[in-house]
Amino acid sequence: MDIDPIRPSTLNDLAATEQAHCLSLFMPTHATGSDSRQDPIRLGNLLDQLHEQLKAEGMRRPDIEALLKPARDEVKQSSFWQHQGAGLAIFLADGVSHFLRLPETVDESVTIGPHFNVKPLLGALASSEPFYVLALTKEQAHFYRGTRRDFEQVQNAGFPLSADEVVGVREPQQELQHHSGVAPHRARGDRGHRGDTGQADFHGHGEGETKLKADTLHYLKTVADRVGDYLYGLDAPLVLAADVSLAGLYRQEHTQGRLIETGHVDSPANLPASELRQRAWKLAAPALEADLSSLLNRFGDAASAGKAAQGVAEVASAAAQGKVDTLFFDPRATQLGWLDNGGSEAHLIQPPGVGEGHENQAEDLVNRAVIDTLRSSGRAVPLTASSGKDDRQDSPAPPKAILRY
Repeated sequence: MDIDPIRPSTLNDLAATEQAHCLSLFMPTHATGSDSRQDPIRLGNLLDQLHEQLKAEGMRRPDIEALLKPARDEVKQSSFWQHQGAGLAIFLADGVSHFLRLPETVDESVTIGPHFNVKPLLGALASSEPFYVLALTKEQAHFYRGTRRDFEQVQNAGFPLSADEVVGVREPQQELQHHSGVAPHRARGDRGHRGDTGQADFHGHGEGETKLKADTLHYLKTVADRVGDYLYGLDAPLVLAADVSLAGLYRQEHTQGRLIETGHVDSPANLPASELRQRAWKLAAPALEADLSSLLNRFGDAASAGKAAQGVAEVASAAAQGKVDTLFFDPRATQLGWLDNGGSEAHLIQPPGVGEGHENQAEDLVNRAVIDTLRSSGRAVPLTASSGKDDRQDSPAPPKAILRY
């Protein structure tokens, strides 16, 4: 299963797009089996639905086809369907197209509005909060992505990586560097240090211990660079599986990704993937739970201090004004309405006819709150999904937020 890491920059791009016709499409996908052969047909049908909706809104056919063309082109590419996750998200607007393979299945839906519908995207990501495992030996490095239920090896971004790829296979040789110098005052002349007597000084760089360590550090730095490129901007826990000495050296090179400092899994050399996942999960699970618990504790403190908002109208208004630091929302929650007076007033559409005359302004204010929170560099947390619960039988929870001021 191939997954596209959803980076903050991707969410920022989606949140920044505001046009008359922002198209959001979600559908479950299948990596293998008969259902996988039906996925291109399902996507084609969903694109036809969008076509009809845009036509009903008065858009000209050439403009509709131009808007849908990036997705129509993908339907025809067999290579696109050979690498799928459990869900697919497509976002289209004039000059904008994003295709994202998701780790969790999603409900089939299409929406058109002034902003992209990002609630299902965040919900799919949080319902399968990832952790990562770097399985490291002196010979090779493997990188894994795990969730509560799944564990898979990352087969791109330069992984797996062997040490030989990095340092090469060299013929034994002795490279000598010659230096000369002037002896320091009272030099003995027999220590082999540069300039002891003004005599020649030779430093060997062959296949000795110094060079082997240098090669190992070069290999580990390359591994750390590739891990950093993959995890750039992500805050998911990273578990290191390596023997103690190698783990210590790698930590010196690590720069990007939240490396768990409380421990690591022993060398993965003889561990099957199932056992590697089990051992890593024991370290990653507490870190994931602590993240959510810390955020919820912060909300309680903020509410006590009068720096919190609750309910769709209050939260949507605060988010529109850039006041939201952290938004908690239920991905299933939907509330039509519109904003007035620079976002300071939120109007909700409840029974039929209440919003009459404002149909063109109406949008899902829960999604709008998510968009505005991301735009102002806040954090949007899908609560129900993040808690790992299956609450489909319960009513969607109203949003709440920690305010900046």
